Amino acid sequence: MCEEQERLQRLYKLQIARDYRDRVTKTTKFSKPLLIGSGLLVAIMGMGLLGLFILLQGAATGYAMLTRDLPSLSEISNHASFKTAQIFDRNGTLLWEFYDPDGRRYGLPTYPYRLAPDGLLTIRQLRAKGLRPGGQDIAAQILWRHRKHRRVAYLYRIQDAKPKRQATAAQLAAIGKALAARRTCPSCGIEKPYCIPRSRGECNDCHDQQQA
Repeated sequence: MCEEQERLQRLYKLQIARDYRDRVTKTTKFSKPLLIGSGLLVAIMGMGLLGLFILLQGAATGYAMLTRDLPSLSEISNHASFKTAQIFDRNGTLLWEFYDPDGRRYGLPTYPYRLAPDGLLTIRQLRAKGLRPGGQDIAAQILWRHRKHRRVAYLYRIQDAKPKRQATAAQLAAIGKALAARRTCPSCGIEKPYCIPRSRGECNDCHDQQQA
C-alpha cells in the first residue's frame, strides 16, 4: 500500500514537472519574437534620431555659411538709407535734380536751381545786399544743368556774412583812371563812352575811316 502511494506521488510530481516545462517552453516561444521586435524598434528609432540630428546639423552649417557675409541686425538698423538726388512725379517726369540736403552724395548739402533754403545766398546775392562771405566756409551748393553742362553756385550763411568793404578815395580814383584808359582810343586820343575793342586796337570811328 505504501509503495503504491509513493509511486502515485512520483507520477504526480513528474506530471507537474512536465506541465511546468511545457509552460516555460510556450512562454519562451512567444517572448523571443517580442524581444526581437522590440530590439528592431529601438534600433529604428535610434537611427531616426541620428538622421534627424545630422539633418539639423547640416542645415545649421549651411545657414551659417550663407549668412556669414551678411551684416548683423544692429548694423542694418544703424545703416543710413540711400536718398536719391532726383525727384519725380507720379508719372515719372523729372521735377528736381541734384537734391541732396544731407550731402551724402555730393559731399555738400545740394539743392536744385532756385530751391535753396532761406538763410543761404550766393556771392552775387550777398553783394546785392552789400555783404560778403567774410571768410566763412561754404555751407551748401546749387547744381543745375545748362546746355548739357553741369553748373554750380556755392551758398553761404547770411547770418555769418560781413558788410562789404568800401573802396577808398584813392582806390576809386585809380579805378576811374584805368577805365578811362580803356575808353581812350590810341589813334585819335579821344575818350569814348565804350571800351576800345582789343581786336581792332582803336575806336570804331578810326577803324571805319581806315576801311573807307
